[in-house]
Amino acid sequence: MKRNNFKEKELLSAREAAIALNVTPQTIKNYIYAGRLKSVKTPGGQHRIRRSDLNSLGFSSADNREREGSEQDYIHVLYNQLFQNYLETIKVLLTSIDSRNGITAGHSIRV
Repeated sequence: MKRNNFKEKELLSAREAAIALNVTPQTIKNYIYAGRLKSVKTPGGQHRIRRSDLNSLGFSSADNREREGSEQDYIHVLYNQLFQNYLETIKVLLTSIDSRNGITAGHSIRV
């Protein structure tokens, strides 16, 4: 595959975004389909992603990470995002348990 210079482009295809971020194209598509990453569809049905949307999601290229801070700072941000997602998952599970049994509603959260 021919590597293009992505630094000047504002709209990237899923494949270009994956190459720029060193992830698989399926990872980018999973974020799009889950609604966590905005994309614009071309008339041919291809997804185009704005570079600013990738950065706001927490993705950043190696060049951007060097400019924004050290690798440890980047790892710390990713850890915090992971921890917040973990807490949200637990809250959703507890809410579903409580909604199933009205008598003990709220008990799961208190525990």
